[in-house]
Amino acid sequence: MGKKRHISSQRLTMRKVTMVVALLIVSLSHLLTFSLFTSCARMGSPDGGWFDDDPPVVIGSEPADQSTNVKSKKIAILFNEYIKLEDATNKVIVSPPQLEVPEIKAAGKKIIVELQDTLKENTTYTIDFSDAISDNNEGNPMGSYTYSFSTGDHIDTMEVSGYVLDASNLEPIKGIDRKSTRLNSSHT
Repeated sequence: MGKKRHISSQRLTMRKVTMVVALLIVSLSHLLTFSLFTSCARMGSPDGGWFDDDPPVVIGSEPADQSTNVKSKKIAILFNEYIKLEDATNKVIVSPPQLEVPEIKAAGKKIIVELQDTLKENTTYTIDFSDAISDNNEGNPMGSYTYSFSTGDHIDTMEVSGYVLDASNLEPIKGIDRKSTRLNSSHT
């Protein structure tokens, strides 16, 4: 009988040890979980990630830039990020000049231009955005951007190249940029 009692007390002791170990494991896991949740919480605003210093990039347009035989008066230019358009009335120049002011607006990641005048046949249109386009968050300027299309079968660059001479000695003057534009539509 003494041997059975000794074996029973050993089983009881083992059960107690097992229960104590299990209780310790559960308590430690609760303590660890609690400390993880409380140490991860940080007061304040999130930092927002890396600072974006890249300007927006054109990823497409409809009609495509430099398109020919265009009939649509609506142009959509798509960018790789949200953009803003600053002072389009004064900074964006449409050539040839329009009698009715075109509607130019930013909408998310695109710019929509709606020409109000009737498109002229065989004419190259250029929309110069100068420095009006920047990204929405940091305001990184895109720099000078020009979009062109033609209602005819080719793009007229309207460029004349050459150099300027000093009248006193007929030597070329370095650093002078001379540009010429068409005065009226009767000259081609």
